[in-house]
Amino acid sequence: MWPELLQRCQDPGSTVEEVREVAEDFRAVRVRQDRTLALASWRAVLAFVLRALDTEREILAASDVQQLQGLCERMDSDAFLPLRSEELTSDTGARVRQYCEIVNLVTDEVVAAGVASIKGFRSAGGAGYYGRFLALHGNQCFFQFNASLWAKRRATPLWLRIDEAETKRWLKDALATLELKQPPRLIADGDALHVPLAVPTGVEKRKVVSAVFAQVKEVTELLRAHE
Repeated sequence: MWPELLQRCQDPGSTVEEVREVAEDFRAVRVRQDRTLALASWRAVLAFVLRALDTEREILAASDVQQLQGLCERMDSDAFLPLRSEELTSDTGARVRQYCEIVNLVTDEVVAAGVASIKGFRSAGGAGYYGRFLALHGNQCFFQFNASLWAKRRATPLWLRIDEAETKRWLKDALATLELKQPPRLIADGDALHVPLAVPTGVEKRKVVSAVFAQVKEVTELLRAHE
């Protein structure tokens, strides 16, 4: 939007000066002797208001602003951003396919090592995800590539979901050490617990599989140790 606004200001009677970045998501430029054009995101406006309320110790009003910030974050995460040409290359499609392949390879590894069982379970896929159901120490889990969690929760494409967390409340206690990490490696979401799985960069596929395998094994060991 900002480049288009600047272009529309380029008329014979205007002189666009150097753009000033006042703050994050807040830009301004003088377009005439007595005119200034500014563009601010809701994120920047709310952050400014929240700082002022915190200074004045307006706790209730600050809480309302924080709720608006959460709403803006959800809207931003769901917004359809204009496509970039680099996003349409075959490399993007190949990478998504490889993430799903890693899910299958790691599943084979954990089953062969006795870390998990897939007896009676199946694979599943849908809009933006593909995964394998498996049992870790007798508890149903779903090991998956998940684009939605990647976009909204943590910068990793691979996730381990532990089901029935509301029924088996001891599950969260068993994995408490993960939740205490910074950033937390355990995210509660209703009846499920999500473990974001770190994916090493700059290494070959075999090392990626080994690293993810180790994290799934760690979850199994924590569940077993708690019992």
